[in-house]
Amino acid sequence: MHDFPKHFFLDEISREGEPTLQIINPHETVSGHVKIASDALEYVKHIDPISGKTIILVLAMTAGEYYGPNRNGDGWAEKPLVVGSTTIGPDEILPVNYKTFETDANVFKHHVNKDPNKSIGDVLRAFYNWSMHRVELLLSLDNDKASDVVERIHQGEFPAVSMGCFKAGALVTMGDGTRKPIENINVGDMVLTHLGRTKRVTETHKRSYSGPIHAIKTPVYPITESTEKHPFWTASRDDVRKKNSKGTFRWNPDATPHPDWIHAECLEQDHILFEPIITDTVTPDFVDRSFARLFGYYLAEGMVLRNKNHEIVAIQLHVNKEDAVLDEIENLCAAFGTRNAPNIYPRPHSDAALAIDIWDPQLAKWCYEHGGAHSRHKRLSYTAIRWNTKIQREILGAYANGDGHGLSTGALSLSTASSHLAWQLVALCHRLGITPSINNLTHKAGTGFNNKNTYEWVIHIGKQWAQPLHDVCAKIIPAEILAKRNDSFIFDGKIAMPIRTIVSTFEETDVYNFEVEDDESYVVDGKAVHNCRVPFDICSICGNKAPTRKQYCNHALDLGGVTRDGRRKFVWNPKAKFFDISMVKRPADRLGFMMRKVAGELNAISSAELGEYIERTSGKIANLNKLSVIDKILRGQIDATKDEHGLMRFKGAIAQPAATAAAPLDDGVLHQLAQYRPAEMLSSLANMGVVPSLPEFLKLFVWKLDPAAAVPAEALHNAVSSLPSVFKLLANAPNLIDDIISTKFAEVSNENVRPFLLEKFSFLRDERSFSEPYLSRRLVPDVFRAVPAITRTKTAFHGELRNRNQLRPLLGAGCLMYGTYMLSNTEKTGALDESRAMLSLSLNYANQTKFAAASLSDTAIETLTTYPFEQVATILGEVIYP
Repeated sequence: MHDFPKHFFLDEISREGEPTLQIINPHETVSGHVKIASDALEYVKHIDPISGKTIILVLAMTAGEYYGPNRNGDGWAEKPLVVGSTTIGPDEILPVNYKTFETDANVFKHHVNKDPNKSIGDVLRAFYNWSMHRVELLLSLDNDKASDVVERIHQGEFPAVSMGCFKAGALVTMGDGTRKPIENINVGDMVLTHLGRTKRVTETHKRSYSGPIHAIKTPVYPITESTEKHPFWTASRDDVRKKNSKGTFRWNPDATPHPDWIHAECLEQDHILFEPIITDTVTPDFVDRSFARLFGYYLAEGMVLRNKNHEIVAIQLHVNKEDAVLDEIENLCAAFGTRNAPNIYPRPHSDAALAIDIWDPQLAKWCYEHGGAHSRHKRLSYTAIRWNTKIQREILGAYANGDGHGLSTGALSLSTASSHLAWQLVALCHRLGITPSINNLTHKAGTGFNNKNTYEWVIHIGKQWAQPLHDVCAKIIPAEILAKRNDSFIFDGKIAMPIRTIVSTFEETDVYNFEVEDDESYVVDGKAVHNCRVPFDICSICGNKAPTRKQYCNHALDLGGVTRDGRRKFVWNPKAKFFDISMVKRPADRLGFMMRKVAGELNAISSAELGEYIERTSGKIANLNKLSVIDKILRGQIDATKDEHGLMRFKGAIAQPAATAAAPLDDGVLHQLAQYRPAEMLSSLANMGVVPSLPEFLKLFVWKLDPAAAVPAEALHNAVSSLPSVFKLLANAPNLIDDIISTKFAEVSNENVRPFLLEKFSFLRDERSFSEPYLSRRLVPDVFRAVPAITRTKTAFHGELRNRNQLRPLLGAGCLMYGTYMLSNTEKTGALDESRAMLSLSLNYANQTKFAAASLSDTAIETLTTYPFEQVATILGEVIYP
């Protein structure tokens, strides 16, 4: 009888989150040796089916003393304990509080947990499994509301369950319509929520993050880069669009969408995202049409004048003698009742420039109060952005007369030097039912006095919306509307926009989030998102009590890290109240998976299923070991056994000559490749028989995450030396392979091959392909070649130097990715058979004459097999780039 493979442990969980061995019959006594016997299993033996429902048993959460924290860095204590000077008492432990699942919780999808009416099921019973130190829940799913989840269960899948950040630069919409980078948000700031309301920021959070980042692109707005668990306000395309007679999807004006919250990792291109519009209206008595138009001209071309006591006494407009303001300025002043008629006179040094002085202190003070001063700092007041839409339409028209440009197509563009005002003009357009686009650019100031480059924001209003503004703006050129833009649509106070692209990458970066009173939502890059409140936390290292993340100690700020003496950094959650159990793609708790469907269909995991899992894992290990053998042969570190004689001959006759003849991919090409989605780029290269060497792969990986970084030659040399350790580490930690594969960064499959990439980089076939006949052409002497060799100018990409702490995790992660990438090639495309593995690995050594010692000791590898991917990457990076 053969021993189990080393990676298989009897006390480990399976891929589905269950113990590896469990033999269960629904209506028979459970065998005494089964470790998972619990009250839950006794209960489900006698449960009856419920019409229209699917009943499942799930593993919800685990005790922190036995399983450690979940993926979010939260832990729950099974017994009272003392951490530092802080005590978690008998009434604060998990076995005392888990019953709140029964009294307070509902079942949701993707943490859509604010509205109980959106629940997809109920929590029937909560059990505490003392032998396994975990909470198990009996859930009843509504077959109609949870049809997709139920279907997955019927197909034999095990959906994950879970309980319920953005990169710097993400723009948050404030209560006055301006935008502010998320890293600059402060407690007390007023932000716009998903309901179009203005609410106060109560807490701000910043943390280091290592994992998938989803780059989400919609029309008009910049790309939003989010962590995988951040919920977006979303609806299905079918809820808001319908097909016309030509089979093209168009907005359905009769639709009444009801958006829901969905995690970034679950978004797809047939989802629609929403942006709320500021809908409340407050208009002071003094704001009438005459003031609105004077105010619009002031925003575009005005400044305030002060007397010798620095008191505001007038406004001055700088205009051109052809501007439309001259046609109405006297009537507007008369209607408003200014103290004096406008004083119009030429400005010096220009025949075309005029100044208009309007001497009225009250008008000037109101313009200053609600519009600010100086071109780069003008902004609408909090109330001005809420004036009624008839008034705002006049403001927009007058502004366009001043700082607008009518296009020959019938469209209209507005410009401003103020970023605040630019975004507020967008918000104002939204209130008027207009969905403009916005850009910033640098250009010459034009015919004015300042000929230096100027930074301007330009708001473009399409023809379909510009034409109806003809009565308030004289600059609009009449044009027939033949077709309307179809990229966004307004439904009942919210803008619906399709997702253009979603690109997922693995990054190590700081991310930001914050809490908002009541709604717990905000708008980032024009997309409404939700924030789940952080619980009361106790540091696992020092016992620091933190009601919010703002009070976190340094240990807790490094969630998931490990102290030098081996203690995991996380936070305890005492006296927890559980209000949400969600069906998600990836659970917060590592063990948070559905255990079993019950009530008539309680099936134990079969020995065949278990065997298939072991076989798949063993196959991966065998392939990795083979790659390791090939690697050692190329390094000359082992003598060939009988089975490897063929490889030795192949090494001397083909592999090494082919590697020597293969020109390295120059940095310019690598930098171009890094611009594409990694899975598509790597799959397309594999389809052509092109496999990057480890140094080339590391550059691709680093430049995908940090395009401006320079990768030191020293680190690349050490990375090549570390490859044997990488293969050995992965072979001993299949769970690490699964974590890397889940990022989809190095995924190689025929489905990801893109024809446009094959065409764009077709020249690489002659230079680097290991496929016939390209390989033969490079190995045959020049005189016999039918096609001359291609010579290319090497383009060196000189990036910006990063410090070691920034580069180490990237280099470590890149090496781990490369090992899994080589494995993925062997398993999925067939493009990298044994001989091609030899060829591609030989590229790492073609120009190196010596290698450093193995980068990780056997003891270190054994230890790292228990660590999460992020920590392994950091430690490996410290070895590669000491």
